[in-house]
Amino acid sequence: MKRGSARRPDTELQQRKKHRKTARPDKKGVAGANSIGTQGCPNCGTNSRLAELDVVPGSALGHFDEGGLWEFDGETEIFWDGQRQEHDPARFMCFNCDAVFDLSGKIYSS
Repeated sequence: MKRGSARRPDTELQQRKKHRKTARPDKKGVAGANSIGTQGCPNCGTNSRLAELDVVPGSALGHFDEGGLWEFDGETEIFWDGQRQEHDPARFMCFNCDAVFDLSGKIYSS
């Protein structure tokens, strides 16, 4: 058997990178359907540290305490195949100034 012929399982970081959505221009440099292109944040102007707001389903592990209240145990299993866009049209968040905006530049909060 050849060394290294078995495929190694993806690490959690590699799995997150596979499922990460990025806003990038297409090959011709024209913004795609869910791309802000070079527009950037309409509040502060940055074009880095932006994220699309998505819903990612998961199961948070926990238990009921003696008083009947739910206590989280600190782990959540994420179901990446269920990831979907939270709003239509898509909304983005700027981690620089905390603004939430859509592709038209409308700011929902900052």
